[in-house]
Amino acid sequence: MDRLKLLIKTMNESEIKDFRSFIHSQRKLDKRKDLELFDLITSEPEPKDLEASLYDQENKEAYHAVRKRLLKKLSNYIVLKRIEEDTTASSSVMGFISLAKYLFERGMDQLAWSYLKNAEEIASENEQYDLLNNIYLLQIENVHSDYADDVNDIISKKVGAKVLADEDERATIACSLIKKELKCVMLEGKDVDFEGVIKLVLTSYNLTNAVISRPKILYNILSISRSAILANKDYYNFEPYLIDQYKKAKEQFGFSRNSHFYKLSILYMIAHVLYRNRKFEPAAEYLNEMKSDLFAYNESQLMLFYSKYILLSAGVKIYQGKLNESIEILESELAKNSKYFSTKDLIKLQINLAIYYFLKCDYKNALTINNKLEHSDKWFEKNLGKEWVFKKGIMEIIAQIEMNNLDIALNRIRSVERSYQHFFSKPLYHRTKAYLNLIKKYIQNPINFNEHEVGELIEKTLTTIPEEQEDLQAMTFYSWLKSKLLKRDYYEVLLETVKSEF
Repeated sequence: MDRLKLLIKTMNESEIKDFRSFIHSQRKLDKRKDLELFDLITSEPEPKDLEASLYDQENKEAYHAVRKRLLKKLSNYIVLKRIEEDTTASSSVMGFISLAKYLFERGMDQLAWSYLKNAEEIASENEQYDLLNNIYLLQIENVHSDYADDVNDIISKKVGAKVLADEDERATIACSLIKKELKCVMLEGKDVDFEGVIKLVLTSYNLTNAVISRPKILYNILSISRSAILANKDYYNFEPYLIDQYKKAKEQFGFSRNSHFYKLSILYMIAHVLYRNRKFEPAAEYLNEMKSDLFAYNESQLMLFYSKYILLSAGVKIYQGKLNESIEILESELAKNSKYFSTKDLIKLQINLAIYYFLKCDYKNALTINNKLEHSDKWFEKNLGKEWVFKKGIMEIIAQIEMNNLDIALNRIRSVERSYQHFFSKPLYHRTKAYLNLIKKYIQNPINFNEHEVGELIEKTLTTIPEEQEDLQAMTFYSWLKSKLLKRDYYEVLLETVKSEF
């Protein structure tokens, strides 16, 4: 696929609409061939011969000129959008540096130095040490000005910034190596010694102390590690390392206003891993700490973390036996139409609410919410991930069974099997396939769902790892089968299962 189509394929519906407005604003013409080409590429289905669709007769030269113009417009749009969405403050710093250079060239030294001071302050607050180096170099180049700081002070600050910039560079390399090492270990199917893997790399790059003293580096290391555990669901081994690093950082160096984002991010990671490891009371404690810190400074933190806090808090309460309270929390947030929820967050909220109604055996409400979700499974997979598609799909299958819509349930199972056939050969998805087979067995003969036979199948195919390491989401769904065997209330069986002694 060519560069133009690759770029366009990265865009979502909102960005496609936004780009159309952007391209119209660039130049007013009655006919915009570049926009016509864009519309052709984004149409369903895309025409096989774009040139023929664009021109009445063959005109390769004009067609390739339009392609080049559209590619340039797309590149400009994406660059501008990235600057607008930049939350790291680097874009404003670079803007001030560029403006200062312009002012120096025109002899307006006082104003130029004023903007350089602003850039220095923002870059320092946000640990943009590579940009600080550029700022200090520009200051040194213009130190002859009457408005300049003492050159020795500038040089001293530049030396300090260079040390930290080098540290950031080593940390970036270390993160890449840690990611590679964790991926290799997990592909080999071995238990992961997170602390051992990370410690070895950090020691090699002289970053052991930096991880604890600099929240930004700690956050980056933990994020890399967390991405590995999310892919392989190894929450059990990650938990002690994550909590230990947070406590060390908090006790030895603490978190400032400038590092508040990293603190909230790590608190969420801890609460989430405790939740997935079925340690609900400690998870609730960390969520309470996160809640108090959400309102510590400004609204920008609420925009980033409020939805995460709400969704996880409701999830924790489910397994504390507070099902109705969880439903009330999510219904209240939906009714508010809160500005703190993105479109994706609102969809996650709706899916979770449907699942909570499902746990309450209110299948009608669960399916009503599910059916109101407008997007396809492909959209969910691309924007939310495979796990959300599985959760949504399995919930719908079981709800249809409970409402005695067995043909619909079977069709939905076949759809899931077709869509994820290539995943079922992977170890991580073996149990999903086995679970779907057991559901089909129940559909075929619910009355004679043999307790001993199915109990053995569950034992052999679904509970194949140590109970203390069992994945919470897996337990949530195979508890439904257990409830059918035991002929008991599903939610009660679920709570008993997840709270079983380690």
